[in-house]
Amino acid sequence: MLKQDYWQKITFNEICKNVSTRVDDPKNSGYDKYVGLEHLDTLEPKITRFGSTQDIKSSMTLFKNEQILFGRRNWYLRRVATADFDGVCSADIYVLEPQGCKIVHEFLIIFMHSNQFFDETMKYSVGSMSTRVKWSNLSKAKFLIPSIPEQEKIINLISNIDGSITKTRQLLEKLKIYKNSKANELLTKGIGHTRFKKVRLIFGKYEEIPETWKLQKLGELTKVTDGSHYSPEKVSTGFPLATVENVKGDFIDIDSCYRISKEDYEQLVKDGDKPDIGDVLFTKDGTVGKTLVFNQKIDLVLLSSIAIIRRSEKLDSDYCNYLLQSKFMVKHLAKFFGGTAIKRIILKHLDLFEFPLPPIIEQQKIASVLSKIDEQIKYLEIHLSKLKTMRKTIINEKLTLPKLEEKPLVQ
Repeated sequence: MLKQDYWQKITFNEICKNVSTRVDDPKNSGYDKYVGLEHLDTLEPKITRFGSTQDIKSSMTLFKNEQILFGRRNWYLRRVATADFDGVCSADIYVLEPQGCKIVHEFLIIFMHSNQFFDETMKYSVGSMSTRVKWSNLSKAKFLIPSIPEQEKIINLISNIDGSITKTRQLLEKLKIYKNSKANELLTKGIGHTRFKKVRLIFGKYEEIPETWKLQKLGELTKVTDGSHYSPEKVSTGFPLATVENVKGDFIDIDSCYRISKEDYEQLVKDGDKPDIGDVLFTKDGTVGKTLVFNQKIDLVLLSSIAIIRRSEKLDSDYCNYLLQSKFMVKHLAKFFGGTAIKRIILKHLDLFEFPLPPIIEQQKIASVLSKIDEQIKYLEIHLSKLKTMRKTIINEKLTLPKLEEKPLVQ
């Protein structure tokens, strides 16, 4: 029997209904959780982030546990997910439920993650700057879906993958928590010490550190500079110029960098705006606090939003990188910015960054321990990414439209 014998031709409102219950006063509605478009992630089947209804002043839409939330504004971001809690959501989100006998209820969320669904949805979007989908149009959209037995097979297959994704994500979160705990322990207590002394840090807190360690400021150990304070002319080809947006995890995304001419590049290199292998980079403007050890063999210059902490014989680069991610840096910055949002820091604040400093050999040992944990985190992140790709691929393979010329569809 051919594949198309198992498929059904339906309109969307045969398998899905729009549930719209208005909540005029979210603060006093009895619901604590608020879900906006910003809490929905592309092709993530479950909602894991939310806000508070105490911050919401306008009317919202009620949703219940296991209902489907579909971001109708900028629908092409493919934000469709279910929640395992009750709450209220933005008016730019449709609250949907499966209905009818042509679909297994658990299959609807899977179907709405398919290319078939979004390719058809595109036909019903309106607007130019911020596209939206109207339910009156989407409800009449025509789709092809597998038979009930085939839906159940797909559900079981995707359910197994979702289970693996959940377990991997949970393990990843536990490992990140462990890393933070281990980093705090190693950066204050070191490895194998039995004698400690109490010191007062620049942000006012007392800390017990090994007796042989010293308190040091970053500017006493190495030179801290930043990139260019002017914007050279940008061209289509040439040398890469990096900004905060180009810092992706532990590397600079060269392909997304601006390009500048050879003349501008040579001038910026002369001014000292080029990072060298082993330098530590720290974003100090816009998104503050992203760090990495620069190890890319590329002719690259930086804008002033990125600070360069030069490689030093007194301070191991990997150890420095972990310090800049630690609670010491967080509390150090809090001294200068208080409780307000940090939007920009200056080089002086980095120069004054104070921390307990072990001998260089112990720095390297501590960095090695944390690096091994990072390797495990990276492995799990890659594994998680592969599982998500597998999920997406299988959904689209299973829901690829059949050829219709040989056999009729089930009506």
